[in-house]
Amino acid sequence: MPRVGPRWSGNDDALGQVGNVVDPAAYDAQGAATVEKLPGGVIRRHSYDPAGELVDLTYSGKGTDPETGAAVGDQQWFGWSSRSDAAGRTVREWSTDGGSSYITTGGAQAVSSDRRYSYDKAARLIRVDETLNTRAVAPLCTRRGYGFDVNGNRTSQTTASNLSDCADTGAVATTRAYNQADQPVTGANGQGSYVYDPLGRQTSIPAADTIKPSSGAMSLAYYDTDAAQAVSQGDTRVTFTLDGAGRRLVQNTTVGPLVTPDVVAGTMTRHYTDSSDNPAWTVDVRGGQSVTTRFAGLTGDGMGITFTTTNGITTAELALADLRGDVNATVKLDGANPATGIDTWHDYTEYGQPTIAKTSVAGGAAGAGYGWLGAHERATLDALGITLMGARLYNQATGLFTSLDPEYQGGDTAYGYPTDPVNTQDLTGTRWGLRKIGSFAARHAVTGVCMFGGLAACGVATAAAWGYRSYRYAKRNGGFRRSWRHIARDGAFSARGVASGGMFRVAKYGRSGLSRWGSSGQRYTRSYQHFTGMRSAPRRLGRRDRLAWYYHSVRQHKRAWIAHSIYGSVGSVASFAFARAGGGIW
Repeated sequence: MPRVGPRWSGNDDALGQVGNVVDPAAYDAQGAATVEKLPGGVIRRHSYDPAGELVDLTYSGKGTDPETGAAVGDQQWFGWSSRSDAAGRTVREWSTDGGSSYITTGGAQAVSSDRRYSYDKAARLIRVDETLNTRAVAPLCTRRGYGFDVNGNRTSQTTASNLSDCADTGAVATTRAYNQADQPVTGANGQGSYVYDPLGRQTSIPAADTIKPSSGAMSLAYYDTDAAQAVSQGDTRVTFTLDGAGRRLVQNTTVGPLVTPDVVAGTMTRHYTDSSDNPAWTVDVRGGQSVTTRFAGLTGDGMGITFTTTNGITTAELALADLRGDVNATVKLDGANPATGIDTWHDYTEYGQPTIAKTSVAGGAAGAGYGWLGAHERATLDALGITLMGARLYNQATGLFTSLDPEYQGGDTAYGYPTDPVNTQDLTGTRWGLRKIGSFAARHAVTGVCMFGGLAACGVATAAAWGYRSYRYAKRNGGFRRSWRHIARDGAFSARGVASGGMFRVAKYGRSGLSRWGSSGQRYTRSYQHFTGMRSAPRRLGRRDRLAWYYHSVRQHKRAWIAHSIYGSVGSVASFAFARAGGGIW
C-alpha cells in the first residue's frame, strides 16, 4: 500500500503505477503529525500527551455554524479523546463535541460514545462501561464484564444494558469450558461441542459460539500450511485460493436461495505489490459486474483512501479511522467540491463485533471487509463474524482464533486474542503486540536496565525517565512557569508509581529469575508466570496459591520497593534540574 510522508497516492493501473495527491500536514517538534488536510476539505487533528501518546483525534470539514447558520469550512464532525492510567492503559475513551449531532448524508447518525475500561492485576480487561447516545433516544449504557481462568482463557462474559446509569441489573451471563490444552470444548453455556482435527484446528464451531446461532454450526477446512481453505455456515460458504507466498488470492462466496443484506455471492481477487498480506488492489465480481478497488495510505494512520472503478468510472472515498484503527466513517469525494458530510457510520466493540448491522457492498473499504481494524487492512467476513487476521482466522463471537498459535508463546494461550484488546492487538495472528508503540519502547527500555543492571541502575533509569517526562511536558506546554504544578504532581506520584512499577519489573524480569530464564528458555520468572497464568506454567493455581505467591513476592522484593521509593523521590526533584538543563523553556 503506497504511502510517502505527507504525500500519499493510490494505484492507477494493474502495473501498480500511482498518481500523487498532495496531503499537507503539520508536525510537532517530535515529528508527530498534528494537523492533516485531507482531500475533500476534511481536516484531521491529532493531540498527544506528555509521553507522546495519541490521546485526541478529531475530523472536521464543511458545515454550518449552529448559531448563525453561515457556512463554515472547518466544523468538527466527530472525534475521540482518551485518558490512560499510570501503567499507560486506556481507562476512558469518549466522543468529543460534534460526534453525536452530525447527521450523515445517507440519513444515518454518527453515534457518540463514552467507554470506561477496568483491568485486573494481571492487566486483563475485565469490564467495559459503554454509553451510546444518538440524541434520538435516551442514552443507553451497556456493561460488559469478562472473567478469565489462571491461564488467560476467557471463561465468562456478562452483558447488561440499562438506561442512563451503568449497572449489573438484568445481566445475561455466558460461560465457556476449556480443556488442559486451552481449547474451548463446549459452546456458550454448554450448548454444542467443538470438533478439532489432529493438528488442533477447529473444524466445527457450535452454533452458540457464532454471531448467527440460528444458522447452525460453522464448518472450517484448512490447507496443509494451516491457512484457511473454507468457512461455511448455513447457506453461506467462503473458500480461499492461495498465491505462491501463501496469501489469500481468490475469495469465492456462494449463498443459498435465502438472500440476506450482509452477504452477496461473488468472487474477489486480491493483488499484491509487496511482501505483506495487504493487497494493493482487489477485483470484485458480483452478478456479472466487475469492481476494481485500489487502496492507499494516509500519513501514519494506515489505509485511508480507496479508488473504486466500475464500468470505467472511478470514484474516491476516504476511510476515517478511530484511535485503534477501526474504520468508523467513509466520505465520498468528487475531486472538485468539499465533502458535505460522512456517508456511512459504523462502530465496534473491543473484541470486534459491530454495534450496527452491516450491508454487503462492492468496492471501497466496506467491499474489502475493512471495518474493525480496517485501517490495518484486516478484512472481516461480515456474514460469518470471522476476521482474516494474518496467519489465522479470528472468531468475533468468542474472541478466539480457530487454530493454534504458529509462534510458541505468542500469547497467553494458544487460541486466545489478547486479553486486553483495548491496548494490545494481534494483527498477524502470531504474536500479541502493544498498540501504543511509544509506551512499549519507553517502558521496555527501562525494563531492560532493570533486567541486567540491578536495583541501583533500575532506579536511576526509572528516575531519569520521569525527569525526561517532565522536561517534555514543560517544553510542550509553555515552560516551567506554566507547567510547574503539573510537574510537581507528576513528581509526587512518581515516588509511588516508580516504587510499585519498579518492584513489579524486578519481580517479573529481575536477576533472581535470570538463571531460570537462561536455563529453561522461559521469558519470565516462574513466580510471575504463575501469577499471570501463562501457558508455560502447567498447573492451575488456586486462591491460596495465588495469595501465597503475592506475599512471597512482596517479602522477596521488599528491598526493591524501598530502593525504588528513594529513587522515585530523587527523580521527582531531578526532573526539575533535568528540564532546566534543556535550556530555553523556562
